[in-house]
Amino acid sequence: MDLALGDVLRFAIFSDIHAGVQSHTDTHVFSEPPNSAPKENPLSDLTDFIISRQLKADWVLNPGDLANRADSGGQIYGWNRLDQIKSALGASSVFGAVGNHDLDTHNPVADPAIILKNVAPPFPTSDLALNRQYWAEGFYLDDSQEHFRVLNVNTCADFPPHPGANASPADLAEYHTLLDRGSISAARLQAIETRVSSLPWKPINLALLHHHPVEHQRRELLKDTYGPMNNGERLLELLEMANHAGRWMVVHGHKHLPDFNIDGSSGNSPMLLCAASVGGKLWPPVSTVARNQFHIIEFEIDNVLGLPRTRGFVTSYAWSFGTGWGTAYPNTGLPARFGFGMIDDYRSLAAQVLAVVDAKGKKSIRWREITAALASVEYLGPRDQTLFEAELKSLGLEPERNGDFGLSRISRKATW
Repeated sequence: MDLALGDVLRFAIFSDIHAGVQSHTDTHVFSEPPNSAPKENPLSDLTDFIISRQLKADWVLNPGDLANRADSGGQIYGWNRLDQIKSALGASSVFGAVGNHDLDTHNPVADPAIILKNVAPPFPTSDLALNRQYWAEGFYLDDSQEHFRVLNVNTCADFPPHPGANASPADLAEYHTLLDRGSISAARLQAIETRVSSLPWKPINLALLHHHPVEHQRRELLKDTYGPMNNGERLLELLEMANHAGRWMVVHGHKHLPDFNIDGSSGNSPMLLCAASVGGKLWPPVSTVARNQFHIIEFEIDNVLGLPRTRGFVTSYAWSFGTGWGTAYPNTGLPARFGFGMIDDYRSLAAQVLAVVDAKGKKSIRWREITAALASVEYLGPRDQTLFEAELKSLGLEPERNGDFGLSRISRKATW
């Protein structure tokens, strides 16, 4: 792919589709005919929405759980739908990851992944050699592209075998807990570290996996009691210390409550994007702060002095039953649009914005005038953005938003 200076690469994320039969009440995505009516099945609605909005992406990511409860038809239906969505986006390929709902782990079968190993198009990529490595070694590293690489980790690879039809309730409970958490073995960590420690720099480094590597930041809203994947923190640490490769973004699913945060204590700390669920029905209290969503990551690949080397934007779209897809509005999960990559003191940035407003000598100026003078403010993550806007208000400035919930103006607060 030939890219010019200033061009971007886009990755569309469709996670936790949970396609299954209609008898299950925990998903919106039904894989058996007849097709759902418009605005009643988020996966069926996606293609028309993408075309109507003229959305584009270069690659598609699926961080697992194509199916609901290992429904074999759901796996095939979900994967084929993603292939259609890829075409609608104009994307080159789909990268998939195995989720716990994609494996037949609740029955004593010989190979829980047999459907995914034989699905067409091939899973998890179109590269058969990488697929063989994924199933045999539990990960692959695709470093074939000029501007990005993908580390795809199978966090279900270390699932233990089913304890058997005559297993005790206690044994089954322990087994199910391991399935919920996922893991990465010490040997696999060592193999990954060997691969990434000597990688040359690239502007985009993506790690794709299903289970959450660290505890979810909003655990109080979740109905489960299990923690993050085993050895997930060690995976993030080795990615952080592979400094020659560049900064990593980890994309995962599993929790259905989207979030974006940074794990670590350096300027090379991995960024974590917990993707929303496309099709799973959300339970309270998660349903009070989130909806079904999909996301598009837009990476800027050029090197600009004063801006982060790894930077860009995440755009999110939300779906509600009876309403369909639209721009993500407040309390639907991730914001409609936010930046990433900036590591700076939000107080200092707010003070610089005040200086720009003072220099203009106006009571109100457009946000694009701010970014023209201070481009780095565009790349604040969602939490830093919240703190930044609170600091602006403390300085006597009022951020104003447009109909798509993006910043449009900065005005001085009235003094009466």
